[in-house]
Amino acid sequence: MTDIKEKIKQLSKLLTTWEYEYYVNNKPTVSDEEYDITLRQLIDLEKKYPQFVTTDSPTQRVGGQASKQLAKHTHITKMMSLANAFSQEELRKFDTDVKKQLGKDTKEDIEYCVEPKIDGLSLSLIYKNGHLSIAATRGDGQTGENVTANVKTIKSVPLSIDVKDEIEIRGEVFLTKDDFKKINNSILDEEDRFANPRNAASGSLRQLDPKITAKRHLTMYCYQIPNHKDFKTQFDVIKFLKTNHFVTAKDIFLCRNINEVWKKIEYFSNNKNNFVFPIDGVVIKVNNLADYDKLGRTSKFPHWAIAYKFPPNFAKTTLLGIDATVGRTGRINYVAKLEPVLLDGSTIASATLHNADYILAKDIRIGDTVEIFKAGEIIPKVVGPILSLRKKDSVPFKPIEVCPICGSKLEKQENEIDQYCVNASCKAKLVRGIVHFASRECMNIEGLSDKIIEKFYVNNIVCSIADLYTLKDKKQEILSLDLHIKEKMFTKLINAIEKSKKEDLDHLIFALGIRHVGSITAKAIVKEFKNIDALMDASLQQLQNIHDIGDVVAQSIINFFKIDSNKQLIGKLKKFGVNCSAKENKTADTNSPYYQKVFCITGSFALPREEIKRILSRKYDCKFTNSVTKQTNYLIANDFSSSKFKKAKELNIPIITNSIWD
Repeated sequence: MTDIKEKIKQLSKLLTTWEYEYYVNNKPTVSDEEYDITLRQLIDLEKKYPQFVTTDSPTQRVGGQASKQLAKHTHITKMMSLANAFSQEELRKFDTDVKKQLGKDTKEDIEYCVEPKIDGLSLSLIYKNGHLSIAATRGDGQTGENVTANVKTIKSVPLSIDVKDEIEIRGEVFLTKDDFKKINNSILDEEDRFANPRNAASGSLRQLDPKITAKRHLTMYCYQIPNHKDFKTQFDVIKFLKTNHFVTAKDIFLCRNINEVWKKIEYFSNNKNNFVFPIDGVVIKVNNLADYDKLGRTSKFPHWAIAYKFPPNFAKTTLLGIDATVGRTGRINYVAKLEPVLLDGSTIASATLHNADYILAKDIRIGDTVEIFKAGEIIPKVVGPILSLRKKDSVPFKPIEVCPICGSKLEKQENEIDQYCVNASCKAKLVRGIVHFASRECMNIEGLSDKIIEKFYVNNIVCSIADLYTLKDKKQEILSLDLHIKEKMFTKLINAIEKSKKEDLDHLIFALGIRHVGSITAKAIVKEFKNIDALMDASLQQLQNIHDIGDVVAQSIINFFKIDSNKQLIGKLKKFGVNCSAKENKTADTNSPYYQKVFCITGSFALPREEIKRILSRKYDCKFTNSVTKQTNYLIANDFSSSKFKKAKELNIPIITNSIWD
């Protein structure tokens, strides 16, 4: 029983972490399929062992909430989410339950309307006297967020219709796959990029400035009129929407029974990659609207509809071994070495295992027969072991303790799930570290692309960050490479490298790649330590005393400078003439109310966030923080729904919505 309780605890921890990464950070680390699979594993365990269910379990979560910062809108009819089906068996059970609730014989046919399940954001449109009056998000189902100004920029939403009575139209706001790619490609800072089209659509709809929403090219497909007294069927609703210039999905089918529904599901499954918008399943609705009241609903789901989620294709194979690799930030990634198996037309011999906590939570062991699938139909992942086939002599997995490349002791902070190698000279980290060092947000070496750096590394021209400052002596080697670098381009590159030597100290500190030290923290450090030597000699207490630097960040800085290779790197950079001291800001406006104040930023702007920080730092000698606290003087905001906006409102912190950097 202790093992079961611990497994439930570990699965809950995994799911809670994934939810935070998805909903708060907008940076999901696992696919929807993998989340669903793990959630169902937890549900099954909790059903068998209800004594171990806790109130904070992910299975007990009711749903989202409306942001307190956006104007609230109370829905006349509750906006429900849908229960999920993952198999034909579950779909047929839904059909049986509908017939039973309606008092029909099991052999009778129920007519269904079948629609693609668009992976977007649910929205309600209210028209009064023929004009769009209110547009609101679902929120918690009862209370949503008023986003009318932004929705009016969506070209597929009619601003007026030829209907004088008040009417509510519901649908899904989304980004096409191509528009999603364009948005992410336009965001230079990787940390500000959206994780998937749904997150991008949600973030775009919650902008303070409707002009930004307009640039995102959102689309809305409509599919429901909740007050349906004037309509007999759901298919009639779709016809009405089309007639009144609302955009609907083209592939909406009327099915006479559940057998026809299944055939349409197979159609959608076989063609899901051909749709220009992302779909993750199929929505099945009872077509006769008069049956809706009879069928009723739970507190979360209606009984008259269900969402069939596309299942990933699985394969079974033997786990031959577990390897550990090192990512660019030093994060340890565990990889399964598999007995080659055919999956979705390709032979799979390896799959991701994420991190040690994932392996422990799933109790995956070398020698196990495991199930694998393709997340997003691209990356193979291990679902878990088939315990009934486990060998008696199997040995539980033990995480590695040192870097598999350089042998340095790995770090894992409390409440984190990943292990890290903190050695800056680790070969596996060097290339990505050099790319980071040369990036615009760091030392701003123009013309030094990822491809060029990788080519330099392979040819032993650049093997460390310090080697960048020796490139002027390697002209012939560089010109001889197949990189199309000619005399003019080489000169331009060397000039950019020389120019980088004069960058501000905070850029150098950020460029070093110290874990947890971003550009904001680097600026805060420079306010206290005027040169790199002072920072290297700083005590833990001195670092902890810096505004917005806590125990974790302070310890990370201490650990970084304990490593001899990192100290040697600083020595080499000094030798090459790289600026290692803070510059006096003589251009700051000392009379401005913003002078030396603490700012926080939330939302997306025309300029990249790092560029905004760079301009304001020089203009006002101000500081920046990643979170809103009592010490924050101003919040620069372009996002009503963020937690930062909420906190600023609670603390009565002034909120700036205009471009003070112009």
